[in-house]
Amino acid sequence: VRGPVVLCWLDGLTQDEAAVRLGVSLATLKRRLTAGRDLLRSRLVRRGVAPVAVAAAALDPAGLRATVPQGLLAAATAAARTAA
Repeated sequence: VRGPVVLCWLDGLTQDEAAVRLGVSLATLKRRLTAGRDLLRSRLVRRGVAPVAVAAAALDPAGLRATVPQGLLAAATAAARTAA
C-alpha cells in the first residue's frame, strides 16, 4: 500500500506511471491507493484528527503533495554523494 501512495501522492507520478514503475496493473494500483486512503483515514481518526480534516486531506490527493525546501534538498543530495 505504501508504494502507490508515495509515488502518486508525494512524488506526483500519474497512476499510469506508478503502475508501470511498480509492475502492477492500473486496477491493482487503484485498489492499493483506495486501501492506502482508508488506512490513512483510520489511523488519523484513531489519533484524534477530526473526520472533516481527514476527508480534506485523504480524499483530495492534490492536497497531499509534499514540497522539499531547496536548502534541505541540496544538503540531502550532498550528504548522499558524500556517503557514496
